[in-house]
Amino acid sequence: CADSILVNKLTFAKKASNNDAGLWEQMAVCRFFNEYDYFDYTYSLASYYRKKCELMLDNLKFELPTSISFTEPEGGFFILATLPKGYDVSRFCKFAADRKLGISSITDYLTNEKTPTTSFRISFSDVSEDDIIKGVKILSNAYSAFTF
Repeated sequence: CADSILVNKLTFAKKASNNDAGLWEQMAVCRFFNEYDYFDYTYSLASYYRKKCELMLDNLKFELPTSISFTEPEGGFFILATLPKGYDVSRFCKFAADRKLGISSITDYLTNEKTPTTSFRISFSDVSEDDIIKGVKILSNAYSAFTF
């Protein structure tokens, strides 16, 4: 059973974080939806990111060896890539960073960091199309150099 002092503090923190929207905030949101076509805007964002994702996937398929697998996401802003078994993904991510390529080991996102993995995330959301093409080439060259 939980300590009553801890429960009281957590209850207070929960109540303090319930930032219910006041009248002004509700009016602002209402005005936004009345003046802007939110659904068209959302659709345009989805199209924009889908195009970037497809560009990255096309380049990954062309540049990377088949020993690196990767997902074809149906949403989101990342592609999950996986090195062959036995590779140290954390070392590879640092190796790529030395070549000015930012990729993230999924170890950072696991609940148990000791879980063995060879997977990493690649983001396409906040980079230009030119940088996607350059980044995939850097990734391919980094992998080639890393494996030799």
